[in-house]
Amino acid sequence: DPKPSEFVSQGSYAMETMIQSESEASDIDDGAVFTKESLKGPKGGDKMPADAKEMVRKAVSLNAGFKTAPEVRKNCVRVYYNDGFHVDIPVYRCWEENGVIRKQLASTDWTDSAPEDITKWFQDKVGEKSPDQADGRQLRRMVRLLKFWSKTRLTWSMPSGFVLTVLVDENFPIGGWLDRDDMALLQVMRGIRANRLFSHQVYRPVAPRDEITNDRTRTRVSNLVEQLVSAINELSKLERADCDELMALKALKTVFA
Repeated sequence: DPKPSEFVSQGSYAMETMIQSESEASDIDDGAVFTKESLKGPKGGDKMPADAKEMVRKAVSLNAGFKTAPEVRKNCVRVYYNDGFHVDIPVYRCWEENGVIRKQLASTDWTDSAPEDITKWFQDKVGEKSPDQADGRQLRRMVRLLKFWSKTRLTWSMPSGFVLTVLVDENFPIGGWLDRDDMALLQVMRGIRANRLFSHQVYRPVAPRDEITNDRTRTRVSNLVEQLVSAINELSKLERADCDELMALKALKTVFA
C-alpha cells in the first residue's frame, strides 16, 4: 500500500490550544494525506473512504502490540496508547485541479476539507483580535481557559475543543481586554451564553461551511449554556467595587474547581 505524500498536523496541537486535564487524556490529530492516484482499488477504481481508512488502520496495527487495537471511526483512524492518550489520524486524498491542490477527507463519503485552512483561520483571528503578544495572545488563552473549565467536572458532557474554539472566536472582540484575562473570560462566557441560548448549531468557519454539531452534540452545546450560568455568576464578583485580588482569586478557584 502507498506511503502518505505528507502528514498534516491539525487540531489543538497545530493551533497551540492544547490543555492537560486530570480527568481526561489528551490527544493529537495528525492527518495522513495520500495522492488520489495512489488510492486505487484492485480493479483500478478509486478507493472508498472506508477502504482508505481500513488501509491506514492495518498499517498502524502491524506488529504494534497495542492493548486496544486501533479502530476506524467516522472521520479518522484512532490509535490508543496504553497510558490513556490517543492519536487521531484523519485520512485525506489530494490531487491538482486547474493549478490548485484539492484535498478530501475520508468520512462517510469523500468530503472536501483542507486541514490547513482551519489552522490558518485561527492563527489569523489570533493576530487580528488579540491585544497582546504574550503566552500565545489573549484569544488563544481564552480558548485554553474555556476548554480547561469544560473538563473540570467529571459529570459534564461538553462540546469538543473545536466547537469551543469557534464559540470563543464568535464572542471575542477585536482588541480584547488588555491585561485582564479574568474580565476577558467573563465577557466571553457571557457572550456565548447570550448568543447560544436558542441556537445550538455550530458551523465550520471555513469552506465547506457545514455544521460541525449534530443531534447528539447539540445537546452538549445546550449543556455548556446551562453550566455557564454559575460560572458567570461567580466571575461577576470581578465587577464589584470592593473586589480585591483575594476575592478575584477565590472566584477563579471556585470556577475552575
